Amino acid sequence: MKLKRKSWDSILSPMTLNSGNNYPYGFGWFVENNSGKTVHQHGGTWQGFTTQFFRFIEDDIEVMLLTNARSIAAYELPRKIAAIIDPSLGVRPQPSNPIDDDEPEVTEFIREKLIKISNGKLDLDDFAFIRQSVFPRIRRALISQIEGYNSPNRMELLSKEFIGDDLSMQYWVWYNDTRFRLMVSIGPSGGLTSMRILKDSPE
Repeated sequence: MKLKRKSWDSILSPMTLNSGNNYPYGFGWFVENNSGKTVHQHGGTWQGFTTQFFRFIEDDIEVMLLTNARSIAAYELPRKIAAIIDPSLGVRPQPSNPIDDDEPEVTEFIREKLIKISNGKLDLDDFAFIRQSVFPRIRRALISQIEGYNSPNRMELLSKEFIGDDLSMQYWVWYNDTRFRLMVSIGPSGGLTSMRILKDSPE
């Protein structure tokens, strides 16, 4: 069955949330903008397998990644492959310069969550919404990333923006001389909606 243009427009248009804000996700596709160009992408994981599909619309390029190793950076690799054809399609550099932190109470809230992770005390109620069956795996992953570290010595805000209803931020998090990149989002209810911690090396 061939879908009508109206159906495709719904699939590939950002959804409107109950708040009235837009979120960059249609029916099965994330809709992104990369340097003024439209990108449709989606990925998935299941029992050790990962997939990622990128469509670079104006360039008529599609990259599909199928792996049997969860250790592969599935989100970034298709962009790197596309950049071989057109360098402008590559991964955009992450922010690295600290900016003014005008909401230190939010940073302190996140710092407390990091301490809970280090102490193995992160619980389901710390998240805005998450399936109970998935939470133990997420908690184990977060604990393993900062295992052996206790309380951050300092946190430096790198970026802050609203994506849909969520406040999305990146930080440098320092434990003595060891630096991590933290990507975290907080929903309107005050709970975490995402958190990713990556070990980094100081410049």
